[in-house]
Order: sequence, then C-alpha cells, then structure tokens
Amino acid sequence: MVTNGVDVNDVAQVLGDTDVESVTCGLRPNESRELAAENVDLGTGEVLITHTKGRKDRSVPISEKTAEHIRLHIAQFHEETKSDPDAPLFYSVIHGIRNPLSLRRIRDIVRMYGESARKKCAEIPENVHPHMFGRHSRAMHLYQHGMPLELISQWLGHVNLETTLMYAHADTEHKRRALPRNAIC
Repeated sequence: MVTNGVDVNDVAQVLGDTDVESVTCGLRPNESRELAAENVDLGTGEVLITHTKGRKDRSVPISEKTAEHIRLHIAQFHEETKSDPDAPLFYSVIHGIRNPLSLRRIRDIVRMYGESARKKCAEIPENVHPHMFGRHSRAMHLYQHGMPLELISQWLGHVNLETTLMYAHADTEHKRRALPRNAIC
C-alpha cells in the first residue's frame, strides 16, 4: 500500500515488523501522547482513546501482536507506575519526572525511523511524519482491505464522513481487484 509515497508494508518490513497493525493504530500524535497505560486493555485487545480532538472517547482494536508489544513495553517501563493509573504509556524523564512525550519528540522518533527505513529502501520519502505514517497509512490500509468508510471514520474519530473521504483514493491494485473478471479494459 502506497500513501503519500510511503509503502507502509515496506517500512514495516524494513523496520523488522511485517504487521502494519503493530506499527500504528491510527491515533493522532496528541492521542498517542496522552494515552495512559490504564486505557489499554490487553485482555480484550482494545485501546480507549480519551483525549481526542472532538472530545469524544472512542476505542480501537489492536492485534495480538500489538498487545504483546505493549505488554512487553509495560513490563519494561511501567513497573514503578502500576499504582498510577494516569501514567502516560509513552513518556520521557526530565529532571527525574516522567512526562508524556512531547509532540516534537514523537515527530523526531517517526523521522528517525523513517530515515532508518530509507537507508534500506530508497522509496521511503525524506519527510516521514506522524500523520502520514500513522493515521493516513492506517486509514488507507483499512480501506484497501475492505473496511467501509463509515467504520474508518469512527475508527479515526472523525465527526464528519467527509473528513474521511480524503483517505478513499485507491491505488492501482485496489482498482484492479474491483474490476469484473471479464472486463474489457
């Protein structure tokens, strides 16, 4: 799947992960930043997003593989925060205090992985950013695998379906699969 010049599956493979779901859940950078460990239910495989742009909570499913990544992350980085349900899932420590990752740090992390992937795959563009790699790629992945736009809209937390339509462009392979078997073109 190519979105804005980024083939997310190639990026995932280059980074050592062939499961696009493990790369992104389609969260906005600020939603990732504000995600608390208590909002991830590893038993049901759901993430509750509470700090949304539209101020409406929503939940998104995660794969077993993503749940395992998060389980390992919590075991490694959240041993001391089990008594603090509001502790951010992803944080940095500044002067001994845990703080949610800044939006700039999230951009830097995505850019760093984009640069790493570009060294192995020249098709990765120079400016990989969180929206392109996270939300846009996830929405296109869902759309290209047959999820109706109404559900993608809910997944992304869009109030208006029209906002989701920007993700509804199909690549050539998607169009080819839509052709009837005996089409003349």
